[in-house]
Amino acid sequence: MDTLSLTVMPPSLSIVSFPLSSLPTHTHGLLYALLYTDDPDQFFSYTECNSLCTIICSTATLARFPAAATFATSPHTYRAVEITGSLGAAATGIVHSVSVPLNDAGISMYYLSTYDTDYLLLPEHNINEAIGVLSAKFNVFGGRGGGLIAPGEPFLPQSAPPHTTSSSATPGSTSTAATAIPASTTPPTIFPFSPSPPSSTTDIKNSPKENIALRRQHSISVAPNSLHLAGVRRDHVVFLGTLILKMIFFPEEEHQTHRLFSICVRDDTLSLILSTGELDILRSYDESLNVYNVEFQRLYIDDGYLGFDEPGIVEQLTGPLASNSISLFHM
Repeated sequence: MDTLSLTVMPPSLSIVSFPLSSLPTHTHGLLYALLYTDDPDQFFSYTECNSLCTIICSTATLARFPAAATFATSPHTYRAVEITGSLGAAATGIVHSVSVPLNDAGISMYYLSTYDTDYLLLPEHNINEAIGVLSAKFNVFGGRGGGLIAPGEPFLPQSAPPHTTSSSATPGSTSTAATAIPASTTPPTIFPFSPSPPSSTTDIKNSPKENIALRRQHSISVAPNSLHLAGVRRDHVVFLGTLILKMIFFPEEEHQTHRLFSICVRDDTLSLILSTGELDILRSYDESLNVYNVEFQRLYIDDGYLGFDEPGIVEQLTGPLASNSISLFHM
């Protein structure tokens, strides 16, 4: 068994996106997710890149966005899998070691590195196949405090299919989150991801075997600006929260060229990916800010719409780096 351990987290997650120009209509939901929830199982990620904003969050969090908010959404829901082990800036081959068995099985995945740990996002409709593949190589646990999942043991009962994304979000009271900001009485508008929004909301669930046929070679580019990975404890948000919100809603013009800004909220830590200038601003207010003492260069796939079912994208990008013992963070 590999020394990494994987823990499947409870909430069903959606991946949604909207143009940066419509950010003001999403303010209500973003403030709630970043500042007001005390849900112990919260998983929230916000990323701005190339004038597009992407959010990963639970259905309950999505319902907090007002009716004016409009999203493109992934056709599937996901489970986050927390990775623990020898992670960090010096670790090599971690992302690749997890992506290879899933690629070989034809299962698509998302991988998100944060300051404290890493996460896999696995499609719920393939979750039993994915856990079966991973449990043959790693120790996989069924939630915090949950038991070890034996190889071949189903994670979700076949008689209870996972939640799937519909054409609209339904607000409700299933979340254990605080209610300092109430849920919207009218759900946001949601349509499927596509190069152009289609008229159909059909949820296509390819089998892993069908996904293998989607593999293709991708081109990779290098962004010119350096990035940093920082961690902020929730009890420090009182000092830095206003600055972080300003970076989301009112970024300085000098920081907008080739911009990638990301924040992930999990447990008691906010993980940030930001530019050198933005890091300097935060450090001027909090010198104890946790930061990896290296600069990162961003590599990105730039050959068009990728979709959600193609396996092997992560493995293709990370394989050459792993074979040359080059460390990386992935998102």
